[in-house]
Amino acid sequence: MTTTPRSRRRNHRIPRYQQKDKNSKSSKKGWRRKLEFLIPLLAAYMLVVYQMGGRAHGDTQRRKLPQMEDVGFWDIDWESTLPLELASQWGMTTSDTSDAQSTISGSTPGTPPEQPAALSSSFVIDILSIGSNARLDLLDAQRATFGAHPNVRHFIQATEDDDADPHCSRDLTDQQVFEISKFCGRQPNLRGDTSESTHFLRFMRNQFASIPWLQKKASPVGWLCAQRRPIHGLYKALTMYSAGQQQQQNNNNNATLPDLLAIVDDDTYLNIHKLAQVYRDDTPQDPLVRAGCLVRTPIHLFNFTFAFGGFGLILNKASLEKLQRPLGDCTHGRRHLSASYNSHDHSNQDKAVCQRLAENQIGEYKLFQEQQQPQQQPQKRPMALIDLMQAYATSKPYRDYQSWASDGSTGYCLHSDWAMGYFVNYYNLSRHTSDPYFADVAHDNLETWLNSIIYNRPKGLCRHVSARRCTSSSLVCHYMTAQDMRQQSKMGAII
Repeated sequence: MTTTPRSRRRNHRIPRYQQKDKNSKSSKKGWRRKLEFLIPLLAAYMLVVYQMGGRAHGDTQRRKLPQMEDVGFWDIDWESTLPLELASQWGMTTSDTSDAQSTISGSTPGTPPEQPAALSSSFVIDILSIGSNARLDLLDAQRATFGAHPNVRHFIQATEDDDADPHCSRDLTDQQVFEISKFCGRQPNLRGDTSESTHFLRFMRNQFASIPWLQKKASPVGWLCAQRRPIHGLYKALTMYSAGQQQQQNNNNNATLPDLLAIVDDDTYLNIHKLAQVYRDDTPQDPLVRAGCLVRTPIHLFNFTFAFGGFGLILNKASLEKLQRPLGDCTHGRRHLSASYNSHDHSNQDKAVCQRLAENQIGEYKLFQEQQQPQQQPQKRPMALIDLMQAYATSKPYRDYQSWASDGSTGYCLHSDWAMGYFVNYYNLSRHTSDPYFADVAHDNLETWLNSIIYNRPKGLCRHVSARRCTSSSLVCHYMTAQDMRQQSKMGAII
């Protein structure tokens, strides 16, 4: 048998570069087959992600979001911490603040500020400031600056003295506040309720103040006790308006209602002149509520909007009228009410209110039932929406937190901004938003201006969060000291 020398056998081998080409061709064929299989799957996956990520549904997904309180959402250092913390939690990105002034003032950089439009002397604005007896200097500064504007009729303050439990901050301890936080972090055990009828609570309570976040507060007790105060303050203002209407004894029920009621925090600065420029109400007969800074939760998980309280919440006269209007007869039972109403139909307001009561999103139906029993308070006027809000803010006092679990209570686990946002959106205190993307979301009613929103990043007015960023042409500024407010007045922002 003749053998081929090793050197010749080596010469008959396929050259290395030809081997590479052959492998490459077979590899390309394999990848082509894989791609033909994977592309349809990838397209289907992207479609599902698009539908889940972009749909404007209000249904609750049983998924725990990163807690807003854990990232210091309510007391955050916006200039440095926001892009780092919220970006990682909620997918937020840093915002370029170089054009902040032009966005907020409505002018282009390098041009002189626009002259403020003159307010009619008959245009009435009332201010409701949510403060504390420990920070009366802020309330005094507000009253002396924008509260002294000629168009501002009343400057109303709400402090611990106006709370249903004025001694809350004195009687609670930090440890008890932490126990309340633990309770709110658990899913509620709602007897006789379905997950559909309580999905608002089931979602939002997961975001309530966590213990690590509370420990960073100067006064965890003071912060917790203040969460009911905006509703108490609004009730105080509406009670004052009702008393004035009764004293006049005429048929004009709007005689004492202002054209606008601005609800602000005690560290908020509001430019009344700038408000005249940007506020537009083309249908004053319709209720309209605007947030100085609108916060929207991730819409693919839970579509809900609320006002960042420090930037103000402004209600027009029609919205105030709706707060005073009796709720009507909603005593037919929750099952009957749920089956007889289309939530997208805002024309029948009585049915709209009855439907929301039947849904019992935050446990308010029981409070309505108790108020409707004539043997309880036979001389009391019919219950209005503001009465329901006050009853809710008064119920379940924090000092009784130990009994919440035993009696099946949901407790009081709502941030003040969420509670206000709930009643504005779900009880149609404002007309439906004009954004066509949310046309099918019946409870998308809260509006803003100048595109001031926090979703993937803060925009518009939401970026004006310190005295350094607040100028004479700014509409609203948050986290202001008493000295900052007086400086704004000297800069010619108002008066």
